[in-house]
Amino acid sequence: MRSARRRPQFRKIGWTIGTALPRRMFQLACMMALLAGCSSVQPGELRSLAAGSPADSFYLPAGQQVAPPYGFVSFCFRHESDCEGGTDKPANVALTPARWAELNEVNDFVNRMPQVSDQQRYGASGYWTYPDAQGGDCKDLALEKRRLLMARGWPAEALLLATAKRWDGEGHATLLVETDKGEFVLDNLNWEVVASRDVPYIWQARQSRERPYIWVNLDRDTFRHLDAKMPPLGAPIPFIEVARAAARAKQKTETSMLSGGLDELRLDPHPDVVADSRPPA
Repeated sequence: MRSARRRPQFRKIGWTIGTALPRRMFQLACMMALLAGCSSVQPGELRSLAAGSPADSFYLPAGQQVAPPYGFVSFCFRHESDCEGGTDKPANVALTPARWAELNEVNDFVNRMPQVSDQQRYGASGYWTYPDAQGGDCKDLALEKRRLLMARGWPAEALLLATAKRWDGEGHATLLVETDKGEFVLDNLNWEVVASRDVPYIWQARQSRERPYIWVNLDRDTFRHLDAKMPPLGAPIPFIEVARAAARAKQKTETSMLSGGLDELRLDPHPDVVADSRPPA
């Protein structure tokens, strides 16, 4: 008998509904599924690894480099080491049964954390950080899944943060996992780990496999293929270097202004005293 656990919003609905139906029919199917209380997968169940040939594997095509989400840039300022590194030869992880079990275990574990929006916690949206005892939103939970899998030995090049538009038009973030059997999605709205083509999202952008601080386009409406040159391995993160250079320039200007003010005080030790030019009586 399956144990009852609280499931976050929309986890009761199987993703295969949304990929085959128009939006209006999909919404109706979602409502029927919710009323019926059905669920394709329960938390804690071990899903079997379907053996697929490389020909069956699917990977989202990536286009030109795009600006990273502002919240991700802010995250990198606060967690610089988590955005550094990279590789010139990214390789797919061999998806063994043990690795597949790890994906499901991490997805289940993080999805049990409290889910709370940035508006509720910070009074603003778009803040990327790791979840704490109070939980986090989709971005925070995706970051936590990436961190936990890297702690288990998964390479950063296989764990890509990605943004998308949901079926209701809301922005969303997930973790894409690159393997030799395809690309899979670890999502806070679904207990099941599924292929990236089997989710009802419009993909927007994801991290580059070569440099984690660079993002690439997934949006077909603005898609272009460009051979953009990657920064050398080990080079500082460009947007952090720009910010640091601006901070140094500002500090230099403030120091120069302060020094100039001190020089004026040295030349006129009593600048507020007005000299009386009248001859003595």
